[in-house]
Amino acid sequence: MKISLGPAPFNWGVEKLRKFYQELADTPLDNVFMGEVFCEKRNTLGLEELEELMFPLRERGKEVYFSTGALITNGDQWERLMQCVEVSSGIEVNTIGAFNNLRAGKKVIAGPFLNLYNHSSVQFLERFNVAGIVLPFELSQKSITSIISKVKTPVEIVAYGNLPLGVSWRCYIARSHNLGVKECQFKCMQHQKGIMAENLDGIPLFLINGPYILSARKRCLVRELEKLKAMGVSSIRIMPQYENTPEIVTIFRQAMDHQLSLHNAFKQLSQLEELSFSNGWFHGEAGWKYIKSDHKLVEKDSNNFLPPLRNIC
Repeated sequence: MKISLGPAPFNWGVEKLRKFYQELADTPLDNVFMGEVFCEKRNTLGLEELEELMFPLRERGKEVYFSTGALITNGDQWERLMQCVEVSSGIEVNTIGAFNNLRAGKKVIAGPFLNLYNHSSVQFLERFNVAGIVLPFELSQKSITSIISKVKTPVEIVAYGNLPLGVSWRCYIARSHNLGVKECQFKCMQHQKGIMAENLDGIPLFLINGPYILSARKRCLVRELEKLKAMGVSSIRIMPQYENTPEIVTIFRQAMDHQLSLHNAFKQLSQLEELSFSNGWFHGEAGWKYIKSDHKLVEKDSNNFLPPLRNIC
């Protein structure tokens, strides 16, 4: 299986991104996805800056794709998007309207925000000769296996990172500063790890990122790597982290190459994360849960959440 790096989920600014991708140049990544998926307003990188960020990655043999936003609202954004695609290896499409604007000669990846929940929808997109598909985050291993068995296109799933749960046209961070989305002043730059939202008992529930809400806990499927390979998954995706991303990529690669046991890989990843992990959706359970391979809830995690019928608002 290959390892991909998803687009940066937060507004880190050019200097942070420059350092971030330089550090990743020598990691065992196969594909790197750049671009602003969550908020087109903060998609401010110029073409020269974008090419500068891509250069060290390409020099190390990595394919670099440009990811579109999930919400594109005007023609100026479309035009800029197409310009960015010209300097990349291809495009990751996260809004269905982009298929009307694709240009010949570029690889097309169907992104996770297209909501491809069954093989029929994937087969429809295969008419556009897509080179790969990133499945939605909520799918269980049963659904993933069913789709893979009926399509020809390579399938990628997110194996590590906070998972997007909802999107709004309004910006939550701007509103927290009593600002509207049009006058946001890029306050998200002050929260480069997002804002953690807790319930009344102080239990982390969500991570707020501009107009998006993500899961507080990160998905981690390192223990499921052998299962993913047997299912026919072609690539796993790691979502960029503010810290320790090169270490996370290396741990996954070592586990995939049997240089590190899955148990030790999980242990090392746990040492890099403050909260415990989740993998519930993959096992057909509630998304916040962490399930061992025997489908039993990990006891040390089970006490971290509210019992049923308790108000979590």
